[in-house]
Amino acid sequence: MLTLIITQADLNERNEYAASSDLHYEGHIEIDAGTVSVRFRGSVTADGSLTAKNGGIAAGESITVGGSIKADWYINAASYIDAQGDITARGSVIAGEGIEAGGSIEAGWCISAGESITAGAGVKSGWFIAAGGSITAGWSITSDGDITTEWNIEAGESLEAGAHIEAGGSITVGRGIRADCSITAGTSIAAKLRIFAGVSTDRPLTPDEEMVVCAELLAGTIAHGKLKIVPTTSGRTS
Repeated sequence: MLTLIITQADLNERNEYAASSDLHYEGHIEIDAGTVSVRFRGSVTADGSLTAKNGGIAAGESITVGGSIKADWYINAASYIDAQGDITARGSVIAGEGIEAGGSIEAGWCISAGESITAGAGVKSGWFIAAGGSITAGWSITSDGDITTEWNIEAGESLEAGAHIEAGGSITVGRGIRADCSITAGTSIAAKLRIFAGVSTDRPLTPDEEMVVCAELLAGTIAHGKLKIVPTTSGRTS
């Protein structure tokens, strides 16, 4: 598979890809334009992988690749981001619509999507994870900050947050749940192993920050924190 290399010479004064608004390449795309973020005014599509060596990638519409996406800075699309492999950025991964990877999604900063975040493997963020839809991972979901979604959270393995975990719908995991602060689900929580809420050692927590809040605890043992059953607060069930 051939590789298209984009350099500073291919960009205009705004660091936009100058040749066309949209870019489709039947191979790999490699951005080697120094420490700048390259913007595609429309969509960028590659049959192979998309890589930015020292900068970031931004698209005015969508990013779709048959391989992986990797950037030393951020990956940003006004529409959706879709990769058959992994999506990896030292900065943030942000999409106005959904983010989907056949492998893992990992960001040094935040992972944020206007709709759902879906990964065949794990989802990991050094700051926070937020989705307007659901967050689904075949493996674990891990964040150093909050994990929040309007719909459901589903992880094949564990769910861990350095702050709060909040889902408008259900939370379902194949192993355990751990949060430095509270865990909240609009409907049900189900975990095969133990659930830990309010385990932060950085500061004193309020009573509310040590709560596991849901309409129904379907499975799992509360190992730390207090369970609070409330009426269903969301119509999200799928």
